Amino acid sequence: MLPFARASLRVRYSFQQDNDPKHTFNHIKEELEKCVFGIRARNADQNFSQLQTAWAQIPQYLLTNLIQSMPRRCQAVIDL
Repeated sequence: MLPFARASLRVRYSFQQDNDPKHTFNHIKEELEKCVFGIRARNADQNFSQLQTAWAQIPQYLLTNLIQSMPRRCQAVIDL
């Protein structure tokens, strides 16, 4: 997300993360952690490779559900 924002936005911005459970990344992060739990990487490249493999193993239905839930999640934020 940050590389996209840096390349796309013409104004200065401040990225904020509040760890709110409605953020879909937390669900993806949990899936990635399950896949790499207990596997020790020797270096950053190996760690990245393990995460790429884990990403490929995330079930498509989970990603689809998270994407389709975004309108509802956005509306929940607006309704606050």
